Amino acid sequence: MNKILFGAALAVSVISAFAKPDPNFHIYIAFGQSNMEGQATVIESNKIPKENFQVLASMTCQNMGRTLGEWAVAIPPLFHCYTGLSPADYFGKTMADSLPGIKIGVIPVAVAGTSIQLFDKDQYASYLPTTESWLQSKAADYGGNPYGRIIDLAKEAQKVGIIKGILFHQGETDGYSDSWGNTVKKVYENMLTDLGLSADTVPFIAGEVLQGGQCASANSQINALPNKIATAHVVSSTGCTGGSDNLHFSNEGYQLLGKRYAEKMLTLLPSRAPVLSSSSAESSSSAESSSSEETEAIQPRYSIPKTEEVPFNIYDLSGKKIGTFTAQSNDWKATWNSIRGKYPEGHYCIQKFSR
Repeated sequence: MNKILFGAALAVSVISAFAKPDPNFHIYIAFGQSNMEGQATVIESNKIPKENFQVLASMTCQNMGRTLGEWAVAIPPLFHCYTGLSPADYFGKTMADSLPGIKIGVIPVAVAGTSIQLFDKDQYASYLPTTESWLQSKAADYGGNPYGRIIDLAKEAQKVGIIKGILFHQGETDGYSDSWGNTVKKVYENMLTDLGLSADTVPFIAGEVLQGGQCASANSQINALPNKIATAHVVSSTGCTGGSDNLHFSNEGYQLLGKRYAEKMLTLLPSRAPVLSSSSAESSSSAESSSSEETEAIQPRYSIPKTEEVPFNIYDLSGKKIGTFTAQSNDWKATWNSIRGKYPEGHYCIQKFSR
């Protein structure tokens, strides 16, 4: 009996030691203030789930059946237990629809009304006591340190998936000076450092605030972020309708803004095909490409002619090209299997080269 138990324990240990993050689980950090948190009333059509879109609970919400630190199917509200629809909702839905074979995960942390200082690990402790009690209560939902909650959850997420980007919507409170942009840059760089990430493979995507709204003047500083952060991109809020308070977006506005975050992110992914393991090429198959350029831009598909030789690029998980090979178009998996021994054991993305 002892030998059997020892063998079972050893097997569990070996499996755990060799467990690797799933390269087909793409994870995004989403943070900011009230418009990232989401203020529009959630309607029934917003609640239709997608099994390949999940949220890592950033707090326990009994009403949503979510527990802090556990993954769940993403159904709004995502950020707090009783808030509303956010841009992260339709970002995730759009990404999930656009990337068959890929699971999308979101880490949501947002505090309404906050300054960017709350996400600066050097300033939050002195800033938080100066804020209104309701804001302090919201921050308390994240253990009194929203930035720390992001990092703790993201480190856990890295055990099961790959962080692909950081989504940001903030600025209504204090996005009116050059110093705000400097702090945003600092927060982004801190996240990269604390999580061992590279800016080249984890872009920063910011969204404009409501056009013509109470805080619209913050858009000038938001649009200047790419001048400070080489890997920053800005999503336009033009055409995203607002709510009656002239500060937050409407349900339709959040949907459109979220889709634009996704559209931007899709252009930044080095490859959108599911990743193949170096030990097997059986998990991926070819698909017919769309006849329209617009559809091609958002669909992770490519066409493979039946007889001609086709060049393929090989990428590692950071998106770095590490090799190429040419194969008969109808037998490319066999060619990959014959050369995969040249590369270290791991996961790689194989993408048809487009001239």
